[in-house]
Amino acid sequence: MSAEGAAVRRRPFGFQAKVLALLALALLATLAATLVVVNLAVDRAVGDRLDHDLAVGERVWESYYTTRRDQLSDSVAVLADDFGFRAAVATGDEATVVSALANHGQRIGASLGLLLDPGGDVLASDLGGSRAGQSSALSPLHARAERAGSAAGVVVLQERLYLMAMVPINAPTRVGWVAMGRELDDAFATEFLGLAGLHLALARDGGRAAHAIDASSLPRASRLALAQAAPLREPAGGRTSLDLAGAGFALLPTVAHGDSGAVRVLLLASRDEVVAPFRRLERQIIGLSAAAALLALIVAAVIGRGVSRPVAQLAQAARRIETGDYHQPLPALGRDELGELAVAFNRMQASIAEREQQILHQARHDGLTNLPNRGQALIEMQALIERARGRASDTACAATSCAVIMLDLDRFKQINDTLGHDYGDEVLVMVAGLLRGALRGDDLLARLGGDEFMVVLEDVDTAFALERARALVQTLRAPLRLSDTQVSLDVSVGVSMYPEHGDTPDVLLRRADIAMYEAKDVHAGVMLYQTDHDEVHLRQLTLVADLRLAFSQDELSMVFQPKVELASGRVAHAEALIRWAHPHFGWIRPDEFVPLAERTGLIHELTRFVLDRSLQQQQRLWLDKGMDIAL
Repeated sequence: MSAEGAAVRRRPFGFQAKVLALLALALLATLAATLVVVNLAVDRAVGDRLDHDLAVGERVWESYYTTRRDQLSDSVAVLADDFGFRAAVATGDEATVVSALANHGQRIGASLGLLLDPGGDVLASDLGGSRAGQSSALSPLHARAERAGSAAGVVVLQERLYLMAMVPINAPTRVGWVAMGRELDDAFATEFLGLAGLHLALARDGGRAAHAIDASSLPRASRLALAQAAPLREPAGGRTSLDLAGAGFALLPTVAHGDSGAVRVLLLASRDEVVAPFRRLERQIIGLSAAAALLALIVAAVIGRGVSRPVAQLAQAARRIETGDYHQPLPALGRDELGELAVAFNRMQASIAEREQQILHQARHDGLTNLPNRGQALIEMQALIERARGRASDTACAATSCAVIMLDLDRFKQINDTLGHDYGDEVLVMVAGLLRGALRGDDLLARLGGDEFMVVLEDVDTAFALERARALVQTLRAPLRLSDTQVSLDVSVGVSMYPEHGDTPDVLLRRADIAMYEAKDVHAGVMLYQTDHDEVHLRQLTLVADLRLAFSQDELSMVFQPKVELASGRVAHAEALIRWAHPHFGWIRPDEFVPLAERTGLIHELTRFVLDRSLQQQQRLWLDKGMDIAL
């Protein structure tokens, strides 16, 4: 072997080694550059995802809170509009009021119920503790309700947060306020976590120690760490990163002003959960890039470009979803992990859109029967009235009337009290099904609350509306076969017509309600609203409130009508008659106020009054004077 050949073999850095070394350096540089690009893209995508999740969560929170607040307000308004409850409040029947608060609170899932006098002092409450303290805590909410007619907001009672709604009780003048609330506790926060996928924490502003967190869906360790975090003590703008008990979170603080001071709403997204899939993707990208770079720099560049494009698409899709656009899916990225990520991203987008639709549906429909609730029914009634007005302006169309039919189940409370609320709910569901089957496809059917249903018939006259109302009564009077028993129902129905009896949903609904109560009073089944019966209804409410006071204010009196024996000319008998001299209405006929006494339970006190006064007349005046007159 020549010396030149031996030198070639001994040369440690020949041309081939240099090429390999340069290629290795190029591969390392490519891998390093790819890693930097991917990390930057992942960090940007994670940040966009967290911002998006928190922004969506904030909108979901606003919708969720507003929905719960409005549902609570509507439910409390139903109780305040209940005739029996108003009569009990007006007459000071505390036992009935407390029972109604408990029953209604159980139906709507409220944590507590209170009755306040017109000045805002608590008269009845199912929450222990000082009523004076409760009155003080509710005073800001009461002040807002006085200004706006009703109010709802966050209130602190006995160191607990409550979402409270306060509605006036008018009979017809204001006789008090009814307030009901749901506690904003850990269960409330956990419910939001299941809905929005974000942790929720509630704290009164200026959080100081671990107990500053009033409600949270976080684990105990993270909750304790959150209580000591700086964003609780100082307002923070935008997203803030936190390390809570070893877990990374992104926090978005929001301040909601309650009636007992500011309440901080904290939305927390787990950064670790968001980063995890991107880290897996990052490792896959590095592996794919290394394999491709071993073949050629060009292949590595192509792979790097192919990897960065999906991440950019994810970031673009995140920004699009942040604006509220959920309808454009992410294009398919293949069948590998990137494709699975795209499918998961599209599924997440569809789930968020579906949850928002569910929230809107729950806000507009009754949860038991899935019928439109009062708020939605009023909106749809307004649309029907607008169509009727449009038909009225068309000379080729003569039928422009709409009929509002109010149905109330008689003695439904007896079913709840005797069989239980589960059977009562089953009855309501069956009644809703019967009504659906008995109506036309375009007729509006809604449940207004309790055992009250409403039907709106479009493009009908009065005769047809009354005929359909009587047919509905006959349908509901058929025996209902429940799971293990059978019940028979009776129903009272009131009918009002557009435009004869009103041209707004509120007026038509109120006058159908008046007609329904008239039907209930006379057991007529179906009644058509009669003009000027609003005044009669208001007069009855006033008389019910004033009748109890009539005993103590000596407004009731007795007169005695003699009966003479024709044969002897002697007064042998006398008929006792009661009279009421009302300070405002003058003399009230017995056939007007006696039925009201029977309806409100005052008939027993009225009977005792008649017996006592009659026996005093017979014993003290007649018998003492030797007058033997049968009474």
